[in-house]
Amino acid sequence: MARTKRAYLRAVWDGKMCALCGGLRKAESAEHAPPTVLFHGKSRPRGLEVPACERCNGGSSVFDQLVTMVAMSSDPEAIINPRALSDYQLKIIAGTAHNAHLVTKGGSPFIYRSSGPISVLDHDGSPTHTARAVELDSLVSEGIARWAAKQTLALWYIHTKMIASHRSTINVDILTNAAKPDARFEAMIAAMGSEMSLGVGAKAKHDEFSYRIVTYPERGIGVVFAQYHGGMAFISVLNDSKSSKLSRRGLTFRFGTNAQKGIYLLRG
Repeated sequence: MARTKRAYLRAVWDGKMCALCGGLRKAESAEHAPPTVLFHGKSRPRGLEVPACERCNGGSSVFDQLVTMVAMSSDPEAIINPRALSDYQLKIIAGTAHNAHLVTKGGSPFIYRSSGPISVLDHDGSPTHTARAVELDSLVSEGIARWAAKQTLALWYIHTKMIASHRSTINVDILTNAAKPDARFEAMIAAMGSEMSLGVGAKAKHDEFSYRIVTYPERGIGVVFAQYHGGMAFISVLNDSKSSKLSRRGLTFRFGTNAQKGIYLLRG
């Protein structure tokens, strides 16, 4: 007999420590990575849940919604034909607009900055349309990068069964159609192996979410590439080793995590 959803999620966190802030706080719930809202109609298969304290599992719903909106509205199909947006996508856009002041911390009400035209490519790589690129406001980029660091910590835990410690750093770059990976990162992504997602067979969610991950637990290093709806992605490097010489050159944001602060931006 299948377990109920409540029993399934309780088994994820009960008696465990939070996987997102160094493992020193007791888990109180299950964090979904990625969140349920990211899937059309909130139709999210089971899998990729981690134990989390209330602080780490709370307070990010605004960015869950924002990432969903950016990813869905930047999808090439949505760019070509905005009228094809579903009721669910329109609801996400309306919710993000309502919460824009929270995303930008009371500053600029705009999520996007003006950017030049780009070519929308067909599946064979040939240009089919011209559209305006999606360039995120700097504060918005920082918030989404923090969200991506959280996803990275969750995927590290899922694939290594280890909680990243308080000395961990997570370096992140956000990728949109205005900020694509350079040749060095493209080569690294291609070498990361096959894509993974949620669900199996016909119920797999590759079009909505997929990721690649390489982990070296003995060295405390993990590399993640995750993409959402073909419209947004991130690449991140987790470093949980004092002796690592890994460079973060080319990655824009750098975060730490601990029991006192949760995930926080490292400056300088």
